Amino acid sequence: MIKTDSTVLRGQVSFQAQDRFDLLVDGETLPATLSGNFRRTLKQQHTQLVVGDWVSGTLQAGSMRITAMQPRTSLLTRSTSSRFRESGGQAIAANLTTVVIVTSANHDFNLERLRRYHAIATVSRAQPAFLITKTDLISDAALAKLNDQLTATFPGTSVYTLGADQEPAVKLAELLQRRVPSTHRFVRRR
Repeated sequence: MIKTDSTVLRGQVSFQAQDRFDLLVDGETLPATLSGNFRRTLKQQHTQLVVGDWVSGTLQAGSMRITAMQPRTSLLTRSTSSRFRESGGQAIAANLTTVVIVTSANHDFNLERLRRYHAIATVSRAQPAFLITKTDLISDAALAKLNDQLTATFPGTSVYTLGADQEPAVKLAELLQRRVPSTHRFVRRR
């Protein structure tokens, strides 16, 4: 448990809404705000903190005061005219290892849209993967056709399938077992 004020800590942003943040620090969620100097630095760099960013700061009365951000390993963005532009778009999430692109096996399946999502994931430097849901609503032959389309269009990209009759944690065990790299584990500094 984190108790000492003025302790320098490192954590990961788990929630962001304007200037309000929650950080995961040593298994706990702490509210956080930006220091004035760091806020100015972000504004000068035309950037903002997003979910997934690794940050450091000091603990003060049960809340973190964020003073620095670690370099990002990946950055998922969307195209926008926002004033916060990074790599040509608005930052959505950082330091992702995998982006799971979810599509339904019904009439919602659209290969062109999946191409766009795959490109966004690839540009982010995270590994894209596909999850086809509602597979219980189509025949095995139709599912095989969808799977073949994805594997032919996106060689090397993992494809997972999930129906209402299947347990998600079991079907997606391989994906869920991926671990945070050891360089990004929560570390308390003194």
